[in-house]
Amino acid sequence: MKNVMIYARNKKSGEELQFTLNDLYGYEGEICGVFIEDCGIPINYNSGYGFNGMNPDIEILDARIIESI
Repeated sequence: MKNVMIYARNKKSGEELQFTLNDLYGYEGEICGVFIEDCGIPINYNSGYGFNGMNPDIEILDARIIESI
């Protein structure tokens, strides 16, 4: 399997983010979804019943294969 580096931008703060698939985790709590580990920003939202959409404040700019894992 290849690892992917994802480049994104937080539309609210202008902060640019870089993360890999290994940096993503699922969380169920007050907010449920898939989050970026280092900053805790959700990529998408889920509920107990399914997918509730992508985070409108995150813009994915690019994704590149960086290495085999």
